[in-house]
Amino acid sequence: MQTTLYPRFILNNHLCFSTLVVHLLKQCLRFKGSDGAVSWVAYAALGVTPQYLTAGEARKEVNLKIPRGQKAKPVVLQFVLDNDPTFSVQYTKHGNPKPGAYDRADSWIIAKAGWSRWKKQQSSAES
Repeated sequence: MQTTLYPRFILNNHLCFSTLVVHLLKQCLRFKGSDGAVSWVAYAALGVTPQYLTAGEARKEVNLKIPRGQKAKPVVLQFVLDNDPTFSVQYTKHGNPKPGAYDRADSWIIAKAGWSRWKKQQSSAES
């Protein structure tokens, strides 16, 4: 049996590697599938073609810059806390944000960027 060393993984055989890859692909397809389902419902029910934003595009749209060498999630969370007084975060007893806080902050950034783009389109349509 051949042992293959990968960063953070030690895999004893190719079957194990194949199982890992298949699992990761299924997870990706599941998430893509949910995005696809939401897109389809938006189009079918509302007649709206969704627009997609990457995290980088959304951050750029709201003028959020991640300093080199820092992790994005804490910077995003702090940006949202500084810019939205209604956004609240619960912390663990060790001072870390509770699960879901970073995801809610990312969602806030995407929503704010989408709103900003929509406002820009509205103002250019009026001109």
